[in-house]
Amino acid sequence: MMESKTGLIHISDFSRQAFFCFLEHMYLDSPGDGWDWNVDARELWSLADKYDVPSVKEFLLNTLDEFNTPAAAAYALAHWDAAGNPLAEACRTASVKHLRRMTAFEGIPANVVKLLLSSDVGGRRAQVDRFQLIMRWCEANQVDATSSEAQELVGEIRFASMRWEDIESIVRPSGLLSEQQISAY
Repeated sequence: MMESKTGLIHISDFSRQAFFCFLEHMYLDSPGDGWDWNVDARELWSLADKYDVPSVKEFLLNTLDEFNTPAAAAYALAHWDAAGNPLAEACRTASVKHLRRMTAFEGIPANVVKLLLSSDVGGRRAQVDRFQLIMRWCEANQVDATSSEAQELVGEIRFASMRWEDIESIVRPSGLLSEQQISAY
């Protein structure tokens, strides 16, 4: 092999930036001075997967927030089944904490939003937040309120938990439910 003669290994399937951050984390067990917070976490996850370095995955799971959870969930579902997928599960858990502030939905498929809504959270405020997340997703992706995707997501909401004031001030003006659907609640 060429590597044994030259002492060089050519890695072409990841960016130099991602590989540097990966190595730094692998050897220091945390981000070091050269860490670039703009590195694509999907590349880091793939590197950790390829070279079996769970500490990098654990670090990435702990950095999920309102900005990167939708993209991380999309990546998880595009590459693996949701069942038994630690990244998908971490995204579902993070979504409960960050539901109200998540806004990065442009280009995110409906199945990802469904994953983010799949945590069993109760209470009026949680249902309002979940509904508003669907509204933000529809707006970001220019999805018609009457589309099957939007209606399937709306089916994840427990409207009976909401106050009538919430229905009147948030749900009705959104156009995501027809008058007939609203009167059923």
